[in-house]
Amino acid sequence: MTFGGSGEPCANIELHYFGNVSAEKNREMAPRLCQFIESELGIKQNRFYISVYDIQQPYCIWDGKTFG
Repeated sequence: MTFGGSGEPCANIELHYFGNVSAEKNREMAPRLCQFIESELGIKQNRFYISVYDIQQPYCIWDGKTFG
């Protein structure tokens, strides 16, 4: 995968979770999450995107049933 025409390490990350998704919470979480990815995976913060999704419980299936 390339990012901006470069083959340096990069990523396209999806974060799915239940409830409590808001612009404010995303702003609070963004610096810590990006720092973690950079320090643990060695991918510079300007070399990845993170897409955040709020999954409603009835739409997530695990162990033969939904969460809602």
